[in-house]
Amino acid sequence: MKGILFAILVSALIGTSSLTETVVRIHTPVSVDSQTLKMVEFINNLNTTWKAQNNFEGYSLEYIKGLMGVHKDNRRYRLPIHTHDTENLIIPDEFDSRTQWPNCPSIS
Repeated sequence: MKGILFAILVSALIGTSSLTETVVRIHTPVSVDSQTLKMVEFINNLNTTWKAQNNFEGYSLEYIKGLMGVHKDNRRYRLPIHTHDTENLIIPDEFDSRTQWPNCPSIS
């Protein structure tokens, strides 16, 4: 249940910034018990374009995971871990994409 409420909080925080703003507003509760309606109230007080609700009270976490498409044996099915050799990797002290790609209109 905490994971779902955390996902709702993250979605609300992402929704608080608009495309025209250059400063991202981050709102975090001082102390909010995610098992109560305080979390829903906190999210709704952010005045985003949608309202949070406590739709899954009384449901088990396993049931909610099933609604999200999480397979019961999800721990058995993992993607392979790919590693890369970074020992000889040269990383510059500075990098400016505007000088690297001066003709790119989206970064100039």
